[in-house]
Amino acid sequence: MQVYFPHDGDLRLAWRIQLSLAAKLPVVSAGDRSADWEAIVDAQTGTVLELLDVSMYAASWGRVFYPNPVVTLQKEDLAWDAPIPASAYRKVRLGRLDGSGYLRGRYADTADTPNRVQQTDGQFLYERTQPQFLEVMAYHYVDQVLNWLRREGWPDLFTKPLRINARAVLGDNSKFLPKSWAVHFGEGNVMDAEDASIIIHELGHAIQEAQVQDWATARAHSPIRAMGEGFADWLATLFFAEPRRGFHSTYVGDWDARGYVPPQSYLRRVDNAKTMDNWQNEEHADGEIWSAALWDLYLGLGGDSADATKRRTARATAARLVLTSHLYLSDGRRDTLKYAHGLDALLTADRFTGPDPTRPGPHEQLIRDVFAKRHIRT
Repeated sequence: MQVYFPHDGDLRLAWRIQLSLAAKLPVVSAGDRSADWEAIVDAQTGTVLELLDVSMYAASWGRVFYPNPVVTLQKEDLAWDAPIPASAYRKVRLGRLDGSGYLRGRYADTADTPNRVQQTDGQFLYERTQPQFLEVMAYHYVDQVLNWLRREGWPDLFTKPLRINARAVLGDNSKFLPKSWAVHFGEGNVMDAEDASIIIHELGHAIQEAQVQDWATARAHSPIRAMGEGFADWLATLFFAEPRRGFHSTYVGDWDARGYVPPQSYLRRVDNAKTMDNWQNEEHADGEIWSAALWDLYLGLGGDSADATKRRTARATAARLVLTSHLYLSDGRRDTLKYAHGLDALLTADRFTGPDPTRPGPHEQLIRDVFAKRHIRT
């Protein structure tokens, strides 16, 4: 049936199409064919404006930080060992679980977590003092980010669920393991899986690996590794751009860092003043240059607007451009790639997602300007 669908601040004439469960559709990966979908397709361009999973799943509920107690309580001096009031938690529906009672679903599976939780009644309502809380946090945010990206046109990023160890013995460190297709979250005064930005950062590495094979195993301290760290930081801030707006919106790890000795306000931030002149040959530090350029891109697209609709559009556009750009970095040049190649990939993504791929993309000048600010040029 034809409908008018809100998109990019406008109403588009579109077709609402029910997708058959058994159909072999190009927009649905092999791992997604266990679901029923509804597509909203632009009647003029044929572009998929939204892809909605309309399957019915087991109803389960969890308790999480959204994104962390510092932000929710807006309490700058909150200590890592302070009592956390009930107001710092949010009750959420846990999406796409398989009904087994485990935190196992379409996008994530906490199977690597020792003594994993099982709740046959679907009530995963834990608090920070209980180890099961970490599993709920990790499952929920992996699921939520991938479901958000699916709605933005990326339904088939993963072909199988990402395995999660929410309580790994790694010290105060977390990691993505590409060969095991898993993320493991470390310890510390603040356990890493208590901080949603740390969870999403590690998920960011998995997303890039899914798009560009062996990204995660590139040469240590290479620009491509630094781009990966920068993207992961940026994804964590972009996802929470609205709930954090006006308070720690550019911070990564601002709850985890409270547990450092001495305590810190954040691990990294994406609104730094770094340029290529500050290159340190250390991928996390150098990743701050890349994340800052991507954050400036989001702001330039409308992320700094007073209009919430424009901010949401900017968030969607930025995600589309950056994820599409990764596909133009998959030609085997991995260890020789520079930031200039990443910029060129963004310009290519802008051109091919624009109205005419034979002409410069609609955001070319903005992209060039925000990267030139960081001394990155093609």
